[in-house]
Amino acid sequence: MDWIAFTYSGYLLLALAGTLALQSAFRIRLDWRAASIAIALSGLFFLLWDVWAVAEGHWFFGLESMLGAMIGNQPIEEIAFFIVIPLFGITVWEFFGRESKAKRRLRDD
Repeated sequence: MDWIAFTYSGYLLLALAGTLALQSAFRIRLDWRAASIAIALSGLFFLLWDVWAVAEGHWFFGLESMLGAMIGNQPIEEIAFFIVIPLFGITVWEFFGRESKAKRRLRDD
């Protein structure tokens, strides 16, 4: 297997590592129940969209940059994408929400 096959999964691992580092460095604590529901709902919607788009020929995957494991017509990296990227988004949302709350408290004091 050529190293290029690890491209998509490598970027996902970097995104996940960045997310976990951000959570750790700034002590961001997520409501995991709410985050899981949000990730599952958005992931299901976009996964169904992807399945349809691939089946209709509107979308395809450059399989040379993927590991080759598939679930249906979806590479495992694509399924992981719908978990990792929303998790990053929720983490960033929580970070900026917390920061703006802290600024409001400082301003109001």
